Amino acid sequence: MTTCSTNTTVRPASPLMEKSKARVTAVTQSLEFKVLTGLLMVLMPWGAAIATFGYVAFITVMLALVPTAFVLLILITVGK
Repeated sequence: MTTCSTNTTVRPASPLMEKSKARVTAVTQSLEFKVLTGLLMVLMPWGAAIATFGYVAFITVMLALVPTAFVLLILITVGK
């Protein structure tokens, strides 16, 4: 084929590729994968900030979590 070819037919994927695709789709749709991915998406930038800025980046996130902890404790106390 040349770069100017107009043949746009797509070859079917091999059965091994179809199995792999099904396996990857099943894994990425699981709740565990989504939770771990979300956790990594939060912890990796935080770790990079700590590596770059040191103690300030660590303490800033901790200070931001204090109101969150208070709200969670109030919600637990109220029973919601």
